[in-house]
Amino acid sequence: MFLYFSFLFWWLGDFDIASQAYPVLSVLSWFYLLTSLTPIPSAVMDSLNFPHIPSFFALLTTILDITLVFILTPRFHSLGPAYSTVISSIIGAPLFVLTSFIVFNRYQKKLLESK
Repeated sequence: MFLYFSFLFWWLGDFDIASQAYPVLSVLSWFYLLTSLTPIPSAVMDSLNFPHIPSFFALLTTILDITLVFILTPRFHSLGPAYSTVISSIIGAPLFVLTSFIVFNRYQKKLLESK
């Protein structure tokens, strides 16, 4: 933990800015972890001619994120938008991966039945 903060302090050059940015970036690191799960299912859905599925989940996650920003920012201040982004990703990314898996399995069964 100290290593990350010291790197942030070295990079930004100001202790106050680094101490304010560190909690927000710590929360957002979970967002990046969850978001890293979605590019392959998104490419698969696009290649199977289902581009509306990734688009739907992007819209759903965005609407949820914006709604949560307005709810959480007054209570958590600068951490509110970070929390809202992580919460919307916790909901949206697994649902998208699960939906992509289901659609892919149905598509695969349909292909095997047509042979």
